[in-house]
Amino acid sequence: MSKPVITQRAPLLGALLAWGLVSCALDQAPTPTLAADDAGDIKHERDAELYDTAQDASPHDVSPEDVSLEDVSSEDVSRQDVSPEDVSGDDVSHQEDVSPEDVSLDVDPPEDVSPDTPDAAVCTPGVEVCDGLDNDCDGQADEGVTRACVNATCSNRDGAQACVQGAWAGECVVPEAPNGVDDDCDGAMDEGVHVTLRAVTWEQLDAARGGDRGCDSAEDNISFCLTASHRWCRDAGFQTGIGVGRHDAQGAEVACLVGQGTADPTWAELSAGAQLGYELTVAAAGSRITWEASHRYCAQALGLPAGVGPLEFRDDRLDVLCLRPWLVRSIDLELPPAICAPDPADGVTTWGSIACGGWVDQACRDRGFEFGYGPIGIDGSVSPPRGLVVCLSDDAATIP
Repeated sequence: MSKPVITQRAPLLGALLAWGLVSCALDQAPTPTLAADDAGDIKHERDAELYDTAQDASPHDVSPEDVSLEDVSSEDVSRQDVSPEDVSGDDVSHQEDVSPEDVSLDVDPPEDVSPDTPDAAVCTPGVEVCDGLDNDCDGQADEGVTRACVNATCSNRDGAQACVQGAWAGECVVPEAPNGVDDDCDGAMDEGVHVTLRAVTWEQLDAARGGDRGCDSAEDNISFCLTASHRWCRDAGFQTGIGVGRHDAQGAEVACLVGQGTADPTWAELSAGAQLGYELTVAAAGSRITWEASHRYCAQALGLPAGVGPLEFRDDRLDVLCLRPWLVRSIDLELPPAICAPDPADGVTTWGSIACGGWVDQACRDRGFEFGYGPIGIDGSVSPPRGLVVCLSDDAATIP
């Protein structure tokens, strides 16, 4: 149990000490020998004096400075001298008197307290512009901001210029396109254009062509299989394709191209570009003259080495594949009359047959190319006939 703490005790202690001193003095005084009557009188007188002394010794007559702890020994004051009634609850406090429940840790926050620094500016999202600022509030400045420009350095084509730290910087960037021009000024033309060979079954080619439209066997016409090859490669994720080449009873190989676009002239544009002197129509889509006109359109109108078509045709226009110089060589070959005769005695033209296309493909491979297609033109006025064929390679460095 903790010791009581006596508070406001100086007046009470002074009175008690005074009373004790008086009592001790009286107790220690020599007692004279008196007669019985004298003793009684003296006793009465002594009691009266003690009573008067006790009345005169009030707490207010003794100050704390008048009493020193050295003047009072533990024997002078006993526990019996102080009773519980002499000490009130206000004079004693205990550690146990304060419980955790009496103390609250809740502190109300001060009112109307402003931060030492102003709040950060609120960003309102907007359109990112070239000013070095984060206009769209995404933590970046000027990202993806470009402006239209013309690259006059090498391609003279429209491009885009980027914004860097609030200013237009760098070259006018033009994406490379399969057009025979170094669009991005890196010293190479149409990089990213590739030839990939694929083996396809006759059933797949026939389905790509539309079914019951030709190209379901080696007995069909190569022009029907050209459209089927183009569609099959396109559906497989390429830009276009040509074929067929080598083949057997199950199917044939086709050449699918990546990064190679197509032209779509009208029939009038095709005829004028090929310098025919007359205008072709959709009725001539499957004829030898349209095959030759497609090649001449790419070579004479666009300045490219070879053209193959039509890949697709409609009433007003057709799609033609104009091949790039680093992919293709057009080669004039002597054709075997038994396989690629332009006008055989029986009246059946065989130079557009699948068999003739297979022979052309193998002739190109024999010359170091990866694939061959044709003939895209033929001269039957000479014997044996001669034909213009297209030989392709995926690497320009390997083209003979």
